Amino acid sequence: MEKPGLLLLVAAAAVFALAASAFALVWAYGRRRGREAEQGAVREKVPPSALKRWRRFLIAWPLVCLALSGLMLHQWLAGMENRDPVHAVFPLFSLVFFFIGMGTRHSTAKKRALATLPAERARVVTLNAHFGHHGTVKTPVYEYTAKGGTVYTVSSRTSYNPCPVHTGQEVALYYSPKDPRTIYVPKEESAKGRWSLLLCGVGVLFPLIALIAPWLERLLPA
Repeated sequence: MEKPGLLLLVAAAAVFALAASAFALVWAYGRRRGREAEQGAVREKVPPSALKRWRRFLIAWPLVCLALSGLMLHQWLAGMENRDPVHAVFPLFSLVFFFIGMGTRHSTAKKRALATLPAERARVVTLNAHFGHHGTVKTPVYEYTAKGGTVYTVSSRTSYNPCPVHTGQEVALYYSPKDPRTIYVPKEESAKGRWSLLLCGVGVLFPLIALIAPWLERLLPA
């Protein structure tokens, strides 16, 4: 295929990757807002400092990926050995994984910033099972005692398979002083944290692997 045709193909792949990233963000945001509406959660304003590092990385890394794609295309047009225009697509497609992972980390950081008061006592009262996209998933329901002795029963906004907690388990739990339905359970969030790190890792490593691909190919036996 001629270079103009390849450039057009790469441009189309870039548009598709960015559109898929935007769709993933909108879908995840809409799903979270829907769950909050179902539970009647109060929307609270998160302190800007709580998400400062998250916002910086969210803006910086996509710009780095675009720059890497442009650099790889330039290397290919300049005739660099073993540089393929397909390499330039990897940083853009990796943004899909990156944005999903960063969305999960944003949700965790937001809950941690709002839920600041430790519960005097908290336990898992039940696991609501239902059929989801990944088979049967379970949603933890917590019962905790707030400051002053008031007891609340709150359902998690996330379903799991497998579930990181079990019925009757006592857990550490933090709640928002403005909205007792906004909770942060470290045991639960650590499971999501590992998953989000994996997605973000794919989003960061794939562009770097694509960048050094020509040198890796030289090391491989002919």
